[in-house]
Amino acid sequence: MPIRMPTRRQIFVPLLLLLAVTAVSYGWLFNSEPYRFARDFVARDERVLQATGTHKYSRLSLLFARVTFGERRGEGELTFVVKAERGDFDVIVGLEKHDGRWAVVRAQAVPTHGATVDIVGKRGCEPCRP
Repeated sequence: MPIRMPTRRQIFVPLLLLLAVTAVSYGWLFNSEPYRFARDFVARDERVLQATGTHKYSRLSLLFARVTFGERRGEGELTFVVKAERGDFDVIVGLEKHDGRWAVVRAQAVPTHGATVDIVGKRGCEPCRP
């Protein structure tokens, strides 16, 4: 039995569906509560600015996100790329949502070169509200 090559339609339709799902997922993420909360924390929190220096650009790039949440509870980890006066950093923000309110429970600035800076740690951390 000869092997048949897939037709253009058999390749194009699944690829188009994958692109549509990806676009909808990113659209949902960029309009979600945890993304906006974490972005505001990275952009405005004094501890982040002390670790990275003044940001060169007003726009932050999202590198990675893992988020699950509902009306009252949730958690997530988002990684932003920050270009600042002290270099380029990946700022990792761990979030938790309890009783409908988000809080930063972990945050680290990971420079391209140099040592990682802990901004917010899980032990002894009061919830951070930008």
